[in-house]
Amino acid sequence: FHSTSEDQVVFPALELRVRNVARAYSKEHEVDGELFRMVREQLEEAEGLVGDARKDTVRKLHRTCEAAQISLEQHLDKEEE
Repeated sequence: FHSTSEDQVVFPALELRVRNVARAYSKEHEVDGELFRMVREQLEEAEGLVGDARKDTVRKLHRTCEAAQISLEQHLDKEEE
């Protein structure tokens, strides 16, 4: 898993050269993990619903997926710098 490898291997080495960078990236990994947890929960919730309740949950899921995409793109762009 991308973030686990970075947290365990890359960031400790990076921290020796650039202070506090690893902490910022690790925090971003936590945010991304939370967004993916929300996606899973919303998918599971939508499976058990019908009608307007399902539509509302799918809309919420769509917004969460968009937030995850933006977060990941920003994170990966930073890593490429």
